[in-house]
Amino acid sequence: MEMSQQHFWRLAVFVSVFIVMMLLEVIIPHRAGKHSRRKRWPGNILTLFSGNLILRFFTPLLPYSVALWAESEGWMLSGVGSVPFWLKILITFLVLDLWIYIQHLLLHLVPGLKDLHRMHHTDTHMDCTTALRFHPLEILFSTFYKTVLIALLGLPSLAVLIFEIILNGSAMFNHGNIEIPYNVDQLLRRVIVTPDYHRIHHSRESVERNSNYGFFLTVWDKLFLTYTKEPKGDRKSFALGIPGYDHSRIHRLDQLLIDPFRSLSSLIKK
Repeated sequence: MEMSQQHFWRLAVFVSVFIVMMLLEVIIPHRAGKHSRRKRWPGNILTLFSGNLILRFFTPLLPYSVALWAESEGWMLSGVGSVPFWLKILITFLVLDLWIYIQHLLLHLVPGLKDLHRMHHTDTHMDCTTALRFHPLEILFSTFYKTVLIALLGLPSLAVLIFEIILNGSAMFNHGNIEIPYNVDQLLRRVIVTPDYHRIHHSRESVERNSNYGFFLTVWDKLFLTYTKEPKGDRKSFALGIPGYDHSRIHRLDQLLIDPFRSLSSLIKK
């Protein structure tokens, strides 16, 4: 598939899922937000544009571009003709989903990366735009992080594209402010990350925030013992965000972009 075609499909699915999630958040909201959409949404959406603007300078190193190279060279998995293509897609999906789970752990454990990722958790509410609220430098890190594995394993381009589309769509779903009946949620989370499941990861309680790292499949949290089934507080009212980040100005784009460097500044002063 040509680069223009993959851009079209990614954008089409993204816009479709975003519109559906916005409608569902109006029809079946889970809770009211601490700050209004008018305060939160511009900054959240603009961080996405900022990150994608930076990525335009690194087009040859983007996951799909590298996957196309691997196919052209017949490198590793892309070049193994004896493996059915459906199995290549399944292998790619499982490997990349585990890779993203490990990345998420690193973003919570490694100094510097923690500072970049904090911006995502300072959101005082959780809805589909929270899935867009990542610092441009974290987006850059995440992109190259995926590229390394794709290059090493020679993952096929169509499989990479399918994973990227599902990852983006699932991020908006599991950050969604939608009410799913408890029994349905418990059934779904046997396999996939639901909004209730991921909302625990956005808790103000650090123990809860350092759990439920999965983005699409829940198997990794359960396998590596990072799964929290229920929050300590009521599921519909437990506090979200990070202590100290309560004023509405934290949602402004300028404040979002400089946030990771506050910690760096304090370290330099010491």
